[in-house]
Amino acid sequence: MTDKNHQEHVDDILEIVDTAETETGTTINVDEAEIADRLDKFVQKRMEPEDGVRVIAKEIIRDAGEDPYKFVRGSGTGRQASGSNEQLVAGDIEEEGRWIAFEGTVIDLNDPNPEGMIQTGRLADDTGSIRFTIWETSDGQNPIDISLEIGESYRVNPVVTNLYEEAEQMELNFREVSEVTKLEGDDALDIDPDTYTETVSGTIIDFQDPMGLVDRCPNNDCGRVVKQRDHCPDCGDIEAEIDLRTKAILDDGEATWVIILDADQTAQEANLTLEDAEELVREHNDRNVVDQYIEAQLHGEYLHVHGMNHGRNFSVESTELIEPPSVSDLATIREHLMELP
Repeated sequence: MTDKNHQEHVDDILEIVDTAETETGTTINVDEAEIADRLDKFVQKRMEPEDGVRVIAKEIIRDAGEDPYKFVRGSGTGRQASGSNEQLVAGDIEEEGRWIAFEGTVIDLNDPNPEGMIQTGRLADDTGSIRFTIWETSDGQNPIDISLEIGESYRVNPVVTNLYEEAEQMELNFREVSEVTKLEGDDALDIDPDTYTETVSGTIIDFQDPMGLVDRCPNNDCGRVVKQRDHCPDCGDIEAEIDLRTKAILDDGEATWVIILDADQTAQEANLTLEDAEELVREHNDRNVVDQYIEAQLHGEYLHVHGMNHGRNFSVESTELIEPPSVSDLATIREHLMELP
């Protein structure tokens, strides 16, 4: 028996299907009880019934061999709400499993991986950026019938939050109920992917290889770190150049990033120049001593990093090491606290 509260939504689905039948001349067989059951399952997943109406109607019409988007709105060019999902900004998304509305500009797109992933990248607003992923539907379709483009702003509603475990960060997963609207003119966000940067802060909790003194391909259009001094996997035979870098894990208590500090940033934060590092290796005849020195200098330090957030990795443009409070600072803070009523 259909919940009386949802009968009107079942009727909405039947009305959409009837319109599709009339306009296309295609007979579309529907089972009202089955529709009601499918709608109840959507509601149990905390989806708005209005969103369930759209996805179920789309599936029925598509299964009949007709284009569902002629009869069910799935994207557009204006601000239109879907259900009553709360609109959140990137900086406030902390809980997984929530259906929300979100507006952002695509600042990065990555190669889809694994199989079944249509698009993945990052959306940004004025408070930060967040990874997004669009997966194929069970029948291999794009759930939103649109491809997102770098530099364009979009409103998506609803979209579900999920924990991207590899980076311990939140992400947005697009589903077939998601309505994507391209924002244009004054509605678009004023964000340029080429210049967009953000700042994250955290404690350096670990390090990764290769770091310290590394061998790098000398070609300007490559520059990758290589394992063999005389060979680059991309460029072939080379004569590698010596470089200095730090590869560390930054943890803010909620998320982690892999950060790489170049030679100048390593000199600034670890007080070790490339020349100093080479001298250490000559003295000890062991490159590992450079890694050990950097780790001793930076492990447990609190750092602000400014640059481009790619999710798991963060491209660092500038850094600032935050000095811990001195004993006298702590004593002053304690005195102030004691004076409080």
